[in-house]
Amino acid sequence: MSASTKPLVAISACLLGHPVRYDGRDKRDRFIEGRLGALFEWLPLCPETAIGLPTPRPPLHLRSRGGTIRVVGVADAAVDVTDALADYARTTADVWGDVRGCILKARSPSCGLGGLPVMNSTGETLIGRDGWGEFARVLRQLKPDIPMIDEEQLRDDMACRAFVESVLR
Repeated sequence: MSASTKPLVAISACLLGHPVRYDGRDKRDRFIEGRLGALFEWLPLCPETAIGLPTPRPPLHLRSRGGTIRVVGVADAAVDVTDALADYARTTADVWGDVRGCILKARSPSCGLGGLPVMNSTGETLIGRDGWGEFARVLRQLKPDIPMIDEEQLRDDMACRAFVESVLR
């Protein structure tokens, strides 16, 4: 645990009000900030800005390409940030000695914890809703013992309680 008496929890910076989203806005979540902030010390992160993408920026989505799922630009599929997000996840996991949990932004092509739409190779047709954000996917592989949840899952009382209990253990 960190020097604080609260456990350290990594969190998507947009959920704490940082204007880092693709549209230059935030997704401040008052429940997370207030109620959970009383329990946890925050380690804000934004994988997309961490890899050098500007704010605002053109939106990204998941696209199937050659049997793999890539994180590419919606308007310009030549913008492919998949490898950069995976590298950032590996770098982040290497320095997470004190992190006890992680709250990520739902439905994000970098942070989403499953259920994301995946488009076909031309980006025109939905081929499924089983995609994970690339940062979240790699981080989950590298840190399977760290509880991870998104802000939408936190709306479920049982899921929220289970997450809090796991982090506080």
